[in-house]
Amino acid sequence: MILSSLQTSTHRDNACMSRKKDNEPPVNNYPIIAEDKIKIVELLGAGGYGAVFRAQWTTEKKVMWVAVKKVGEVEKEAYLLSRIRHRNIVEFYGISKTDLDFLIVTG
Repeated sequence: MILSSLQTSTHRDNACMSRKKDNEPPVNNYPIIAEDKIKIVELLGAGGYGAVFRAQWTTEKKVMWVAVKKVGEVEKEAYLLSRIRHRNIVEFYGISKTDLDFLIVTG
């Protein structure tokens, strides 16, 4: 899988990805999507990096079907996804924070 090979990062990459507190989302200019705008519909799969769900994202203009990934290493994955533009890799929309998890929203 392409993304798995990209998830190894250098110390320099890790230094760029910090958050102020454990309960705050990363602050590296990622779009923050309000928790109440995401409705998780079904589990698509789970693996070592987290679980992926099919979800509906309600924006001001429309409702979109997206993939939502609950991850433990949200900063590293958001950092990488926000910089990658490739037709074989999902588009990164932003992150969302629930009471228990950080979510990465892709399409």
